[in-house]
Parts: sequence; C-alpha cells; structure tokens
Amino acid sequence: MNQLIFTMIHSYKKYPTIAIKYDTIIIGSGMGGLATAVILAKNGQKVLVLERHYTFGGYTHVFKRKGYEWDVGIHYIGDMQRQNSAMKRLFDYVTGSKVFWADMGTVYDKICIGDREYDFVKGVRNFKQELKRLFPKEKKAIDRYVSSVFEATRVSKAYYASKVVPNWVAVLFGRIMREPLLKISDQTTYQVLRRFTSNEELIKVLTGQYGDYGLPPKKSSFYMHATVARHYFNGGSFPIGGSSVIAQSAAEEIAEHGGLCLTNAEVKEVLVEKNVAIGVRLADERIIYSDRVVSATGVFTTFNRLFSKAVQKEHQFPALLQQVKRSVSHAALYIGLNGSPSDLN
Repeated sequence: MNQLIFTMIHSYKKYPTIAIKYDTIIIGSGMGGLATAVILAKNGQKVLVLERHYTFGGYTHVFKRKGYEWDVGIHYIGDMQRQNSAMKRLFDYVTGSKVFWADMGTVYDKICIGDREYDFVKGVRNFKQELKRLFPKEKKAIDRYVSSVFEATRVSKAYYASKVVPNWVAVLFGRIMREPLLKISDQTTYQVLRRFTSNEELIKVLTGQYGDYGLPPKKSSFYMHATVARHYFNGGSFPIGGSSVIAQSAAEEIAEHGGLCLTNAEVKEVLVEKNVAIGVRLADERIIYSDRVVSATGVFTTFNRLFSKAVQKEHQFPALLQQVKRSVSHAALYIGLNGSPSDLN
C-alpha cells in the first residue's frame, strides 16, 4: 500500500510538470478536501489537490515516536456497522470501499462526572435501558430525548434537498423544506433538553459528547448535537490499520480517476478576476489556472491568508470573520503506555 501511494502523492518540489489548467483546484488535503476531490474526480473533473505540508490527510494522518504510533484526529466513527447508513455509503464512495472497520465493543462512550461513571451502550434500546437504569425517575425524559434526536435528523433531509433541487422548486418550496430543521437548529442543546427534564446530572450525561463538535450545551445547536449523538447510537468503529488508511484510499481514488495530489505545494494566493476565482499562485510564484477553486483550509486561513489585501477589503472579509465565534479551547495529549490495559489496571 505505501509503495502504491508513494506513486500517487507527489512532492511539488519533485514534480515539475503540471497541467496548464484544471477543472478544480482544491487547497488542503484534510478529509473535506479529499472527499470533495474524490467526488469531483469520479464525476469527470480534472482535479488538483495542493497540500502545503509534507504529508497529506489533515487529521487523518498519523505520527510516530520511539516505536509508538498515534492517530492525530480520529478517535472513533459512528454508523460504520450499519451497511446501508448514509455515513457508511459515503465513506465507501470516497475510499473505494477499501477501508474496513473494527467494532469498538458494547460500550462506545463512558461519561465520567466526579467518581460517577455512565456508559453509552450501542443499540438504541440498550442505550435507553441503561440510562433508565441509572436514572429511573427520568424514563419519559430519556424517551423524549431519543425521539427528538431522531426527529432532528429526519427533518434535515428536506433541508439538504432544498439545496440541490431545481431553482424553480427552491423558489416555490424552499422555505417549507427548510423551516422544520431551522426551528430545531436555532435552539441550543440545553434549551431542548431542559424542556424534557430538570435533572442537571442527566443533562450533563446526555451532552457529554460535546467535545466531538466543539461547543458546550448552552451554545451548541441542538441539531449539531443530534447529528453526532444519532450516528453513535449503533456504536463506534475504528479504521483497521489506523486513520491514515482513509486518506490513502481517498488519494488512490483521486489518482485512479485522473486527479493529482501534491504535497509541499503551498498556495500563496487565490487569483480573482471580476469576482471569480480563476486559479492560484504558489509560494514559488508559479500560477496554475482552474475553472474553480475550493479552499479546505478553514475559514480563517482562507479569508486572512489566501486573498490579496485588495480582495479582502473589497469583500469585507475582516468584518465577516469578526462574526465567526470560536469553539471551546482544548489541549490534546498523546501518551504511550508500556503495558497492556490489564497490566496497568
């Protein structure tokens, strides 16, 4: 696998020949960029992925120290054991069904509050039974919570459909298609749960996964919470071989459909002409043209670093960025333990 990938992921510094023009240039090779590149390449576009780092994959890559290997970003993914789930089908499409998943077991999350522990057990019925055992006076609240999670994900289908229907359909029915989800998404997670229960301990347990989406219950949209919680109901899974196999398989799909991924290829500027992106200027001043440019580097990097000062000023990017609120701060510590879980207790 490594040798095969080496032939498809080239260092820009060692790859002198680049086509004059591409259908789409994608800046950044995290999963957002790679997934976009695969989908476009499989639909006939000539795609170029540019990555400034010496390796690709964003939070799917791994690093090694003294015999240990750590996955940078992926801890567990939900809905991989349901073969027909949208998440599983999307992963299979992006990776060419080359990634296989290990079930993480019955308990996929453990919420710890002080010295008290609460297990999230896979399977909706099991999940509810365990919580009802721990909170016997909150059975109705738990049922209402789970129903609301499913309702939020159900109404989202019409919302997303409104984005892809013909324009005349969107004009006539778009508002009706979007409104049910917007009613839910405009409420915070805490607001919704507080309607079900006044038990703060239960609310803490139910929202214990908020680190997966980055905002605490009183700030997060209930729809964001519901999306994450729902996709774990059937348990968590981990990619066999480590998270880097996801990016490797996606890069393979891009190459097999005529695309190209380059590392050590830093983009200095997105070129704009008459308010349309027409290509990119690299750090060595080389210009590559394309019909469209996709930035997968995050909104702050995109608006602050990838456009000229004139374009930033014209479109008021600094003012727009002031409206974007940050997620919660966190620190990640990677440790290596010399011994088995049982040995180390």
